[in-house]
Amino acid sequence: MSARHGSGSSIAPIFLRLCLGITFVWAGLGKVMNESSVSGDSAAVLANMGVIAPAGKPTTMGESAGIPTLMALAQDQPKEPAAKEPAAKEPPASAPASTPAPAPANQTHYTAADFPEPVKIKNVHFITLMVAKATVVPTDEKGEPAKMRLLPGALGQRPWPVVLAWGAAITELVGGAMILVGLFTRFWALGLAVVMGVAMWLTQFGPAIQAGTTQLLFLPQYPAKDVQAWMPLFWQFSLTCSALAVLCLGAGALSLDGLFFMKSGGPAAKPPAEKAAQG
Repeated sequence: MSARHGSGSSIAPIFLRLCLGITFVWAGLGKVMNESSVSGDSAAVLANMGVIAPAGKPTTMGESAGIPTLMALAQDQPKEPAAKEPAAKEPPASAPASTPAPAPANQTHYTAADFPEPVKIKNVHFITLMVAKATVVPTDEKGEPAKMRLLPGALGQRPWPVVLAWGAAITELVGGAMILVGLFTRFWALGLAVVMGVAMWLTQFGPAIQAGTTQLLFLPQYPAKDVQAWMPLFWQFSLTCSALAVLCLGAGALSLDGLFFMKSGGPAAKPPAEKAAQG
């Protein structure tokens, strides 16, 4: 291997790591730290997942609705005030179309009417809503169901949408930081590539195929000259390719992986052919 090739393969991953690390740390922090408001059907879906509750009612996720604990996720029903226990035992007549699955008979079932006012949630739970929506077969304007779900229906059952949402956010935040410093780089690069692949499926390819509005079998049917429409897909695709490139190249020499895991020692031994030429 020539010196030029060796230095190139060691330096090139640094630029990819900078791009991926800064982007995903920023994206992960935005999901974990920032908050937004939801109401109506979206709030009802999150309440049925145990993330939030109407005013005056406790949530199974704690006061801040943050990362769910295993104990909270294992609960079958949110706690209710004693005065409303009889009403909670009555199963709902039907589940709204926005919920991924009907609630059990012993679990309070929230509807959009329970959330007339906006409720604060962490931005990570927009992924929760996306996952829950992807497990439901939507209907068109004529009331006819679509041909497919974007995700298996089982993933719409509590607590999977919440678990998957937090898994994606933590992968972005921790994976971005790890790639930035170059520690366990290939592992985290694979995780980020998977996250971005799922994101492209849920936001671009899947909805286009589901609606039957594709070009070239799977691409969304955006106008060719509409740069703004194509920009999110190209950004996701670029990040996916960058993560796969780091997966193949590794972190390079200027990284914690290079410091801890590369073999140390004296100058590399000369190949036999070079020794014979010098002899």
